[in-house]
Amino acid sequence: DFEIARLITNLLTECIQASMGTKESRSVPQIIHAMMLYLQENYMKRHTLESLGTRFNINPFYLQKQFKRYVGQSPTDYCIYLRINRAKVLMRSTYATIGEISREVGIENLGYFTRLFKQHEGITPQAYRELWPVLQTGVRPQFSHNHQTTI
Repeated sequence: DFEIARLITNLLTECIQASMGTKESRSVPQIIHAMMLYLQENYMKRHTLESLGTRFNINPFYLQKQFKRYVGQSPTDYCIYLRINRAKVLMRSTYATIGEISREVGIENLGYFTRLFKQHEGITPQAYRELWPVLQTGVRPQFSHNHQTTI
């Protein structure tokens, strides 16, 4: 499921970039591409502009400007987008509670998760889940719950 979600996210990112239609969007610098991949693989961890700047050896303010220029959103918004999409996959494919899913995607505060989800999807996580019945596997996932509080 995670690999499928990652591939779908990569595909959607490429579609968004292609739809921008500018020469600039087609030639995403390697460092921006590397940051996107890093965030896709580590969306559940806490990230700051400073920590990303240190990891990629780039000024945090320049990083944010360039990321937004090529991706169309800030690193923070991109990370939230990844978390919400992963949460949607988990709501459709597991019996985990909304709170468990919230923590699994790196958002410890359930109220904050609910507000973010509603802001991005237009409905609450519970309403979303009711629209997408869980696959009939009968298996509840075991989450680690060792993630840090995030953005």
